[in-house]
Amino acid sequence: CIQRGHKEIFYEPDQFEINVLASLTKLLQFMQEAKLPVEILLPLTRHLFQASTHPATLLETIRFGEEDLPTVPLEEEYEEIYDLVSYSEWDNQMKYFWSIAKEYIDRGLFQELIHSAKLWKKHCGTDNKRLQKLILLLEEKHSARPEDKFILFAGYPGLAPILTKQLCDNFKEGSIARFYYGLDADHIGEQELKEKEVRRFMINPRVWLLVSDETGGEGRNFQFASELIHYDLPFQIAKIEQRIGRLDRLGREKGMDVISNLVIAKDSKEEAWFDCLDKGLGIFNQSISGLEFALRDIELDIIRTYLSDDNQVLWDMPTKIKERVEEERALDESQNQMDEASYERSRAERFLQVQSNKKQDLRLEKAFTRYFSLICRV
Repeated sequence: CIQRGHKEIFYEPDQFEINVLASLTKLLQFMQEAKLPVEILLPLTRHLFQASTHPATLLETIRFGEEDLPTVPLEEEYEEIYDLVSYSEWDNQMKYFWSIAKEYIDRGLFQELIHSAKLWKKHCGTDNKRLQKLILLLEEKHSARPEDKFILFAGYPGLAPILTKQLCDNFKEGSIARFYYGLDADHIGEQELKEKEVRRFMINPRVWLLVSDETGGEGRNFQFASELIHYDLPFQIAKIEQRIGRLDRLGREKGMDVISNLVIAKDSKEEAWFDCLDKGLGIFNQSISGLEFALRDIELDIIRTYLSDDNQVLWDMPTKIKERVEEERALDESQNQMDEASYERSRAERFLQVQSNKKQDLRLEKAFTRYFSLICRV
């Protein structure tokens, strides 16, 4: 029986990263107090905190706040927090969010965030704590099991190519395969290149690491891979389930458990978010099947707590989520039993109808009579 499991790899964020997260929180709290509509505030919060796993992706996300932006089309679609827009639409989505959010921004706090992010990026050029932890983890995994293959998920737009470049500087040439948006300017060419990279990853023994964005979590079969690594944690729980599901599939060898390795900033909001996923939902140990209808409310509640002045509210969320999950699973089980009972009842009613059908009895009697008549003739 294949089991799920996980291992947390914590790192101590440096003061540059801590300053960025503090500035980001202050800016978002100001926009909340300024009454930025929640349909803009909540998805923007989700994007910004996931982007903060790397200074380059954070700066790319907040740069739209400096531009003179007109409102872009597809407004209702971009306002829907659970409309998972494609990577090709990400720019337009950000432009739309910032075109509205800029009216609610404190310019001093915004400039403080930009300044902190630039300092962090400059410092990361020589000392990226998160990346160093990832490289150490990969070195240990590959050294201990050189024949195994690993998938590294970096889902935020632009993050996967950044990591690929940085990892290629640390590992042997040709040892890393790529599977992410933007490999080729032409859509057809990109799909062909992705398939080529997957074949390299599957067949070539020298290729032991695949760096993927969320496109690698959509319908792909990577059950041959040994373990997966989450460099970032998207705020859509279904995306995390999709990542794990690339390995947790029919056809995976018996006894080959699905292990998720997670790189997490210690004592941060990210660690609290991880606790929600792990202790609350239990997603790294079991499927979330049956909880689909509860996920939207759970995700929104978590994102709202990111904006609270009281950090304890976020750290208390796993207990509340666990209670909600147990209620949902009990309700689902109860519904299944009711459906089964209803099915058995309908079967019994049909059986009784057949039993009491005089015409059916007469036809059966005539059929048996004809059958035995034929036998006697023979």
